Amino acid sequence: MMTKLWERVRGYDKWIETAATFEAAKVQKTPHNGRDGSVSYTYNSLDTISWTDQSGATHRAEFKVPDDSPIYQLVDRNQATIRYDPDQPDRFYYPDLFRTRIATVLQRIGYTILFLVILSLFIALNSWLSR
Repeated sequence: MMTKLWERVRGYDKWIETAATFEAAKVQKTPHNGRDGSVSYTYNSLDTISWTDQSGATHRAEFKVPDDSPIYQLVDRNQATIRYDPDQPDRFYYPDLFRTRIATVLQRIGYTILFLVILSLFIALNSWLSR
């Protein structure tokens, strides 16, 4: 529902729908060192898709998605439906990519709020104990 509203507001619903092919999906493994010397990893997929516009020209785009995205599972030669701007065919809209980016932003906002709440509680407790 929200995606359809976003598409209408942004004008994506007027763009041309076409099939895009995943040409490459490279997994990126990023290490994160813990204070205790442990190492954990996050994984992202760097994907390349291609599509053909109405004039027959091929266009390519790259984007990165985290491992909890449904797009992360897509591999070479998988197809997805996208929309591209007829005036600028290199511009595309892929609803699953939009949803992934929104989820990532909301997750980061959630972590920031949680951090601020814990920090506020710590400051309040410290203030209360120092009386």
